Amino acid sequence: AWYRNRIDFLIAEPEKALVDTLYISTRKKKQFSHFPELHFPEKFNKERVKYWIERIPFPPLRISVYKKWTQLLKIYS
Repeated sequence: AWYRNRIDFLIAEPEKALVDTLYISTRKKKQFSHFPELHFPEKFNKERVKYWIERIPFPPLRISVYKKWTQLLKIYS
């Protein structure tokens, strides 16, 4: 989606932003691995999260991100 104000730039949809954060958390020790105030709004598309995870080309990273995603679902759903 485009953010249009003083300058135009692309901004990630919530599902993509979450997958990006989970991806980064697999590469950095404990950074980005704690979500104390995570909330899935009604419009949050969990299938879209799976779509973005499936697009990760390197299987070990894709599996790690998927594991983190399933852990989040258990905690926050």
